Amino acid sequence: MLLELAGTTDGWFLSSDAVARGVSPSTLTRLRSRGLIETPRKNLNRLTSFPDSWSGRARAALWGAGERAALGRHAAVRVLTGSERSVPIDLVGPRAVPASTTTVAVRGHSRLRPGDVQVHGGLRVTSATFTVCDLAAVVSEAALLRRADRFIAVAAFSLEDLRLMTARFREIEGVEKLRSVLDQLAPSSRWTRSDGERMWLRIVRELDVPDPRADHRASDAEGNRRYLDFAWPDRKLAVEIDLHPTHGTTIGRRDDGRRQNALVLAGWTVLRFDLADLMTRPDYVLRTVEQAFHRGSQA
Repeated sequence: MLLELAGTTDGWFLSSDAVARGVSPSTLTRLRSRGLIETPRKNLNRLTSFPDSWSGRARAALWGAGERAALGRHAAVRVLTGSERSVPIDLVGPRAVPASTTTVAVRGHSRLRPGDVQVHGGLRVTSATFTVCDLAAVVSEAALLRRADRFIAVAAFSLEDLRLMTARFREIEGVEKLRSVLDQLAPSSRWTRSDGERMWLRIVRELDVPDPRADHRASDAEGNRRYLDFAWPDRKLAVEIDLHPTHGTTIGRRDDGRRQNALVLAGWTVLRFDLADLMTRPDYVLRTVEQAFHRGSQA
């Protein structure tokens, strides 16, 4: 009965739910005495036979914090992007909740509204737009720009969504960084990397293939961590968008070549497109990606 109850929650369950399903309180007490159940907080239990996991700890923290709390900042990014990075479990709610009443203290945020909370993979998280604005207080402007850029590239939100959320964050720590990020992402005569990546996504979405993962982390043949602009990890197919000025330099070409060789030796197929490809040869881009994608499905 307990295995069925906790099977979808990484071993976590509420005593009240177990009793409602016919497990007596004395049975729970006996299992605790035998070390088969641990109870970090009243009414909250975990079967010790389940391996520890980040999602399990996050779920337990959310249970203890109540239905108005959500994962925020780096924890929200982890869930929203499907990352497997080990990050602190950060809880945010419309008001603070002391750590003594939950497994993790809830950070109160006066700007958080019910519509800013979504459910991904069974976990409540702040929306991508709110998450970027909330990160402004704890990350550098460059890191914030990269994160906003990636979310816009995969259509998690629009530039206008970010502008409206930034207006709500007035007088909050980090708002000046947000305004600077908006200025850098805003359309202008200067062609930016984010412009190119969004154009590539618009092109590739004409194909009947799943959306790729943006900023995917992979290991090359030399054991180095590499961040790929876009990737289909199950096919080991990567796409690099060469729009940054350094790609045209001798050093840039040499570094790109070494990086690509190490990825190919690790089994990756790496496609590269530049601004001219996106602007004047979209059919070539589509044809190349489609051929590589379906070749990967036959491998």
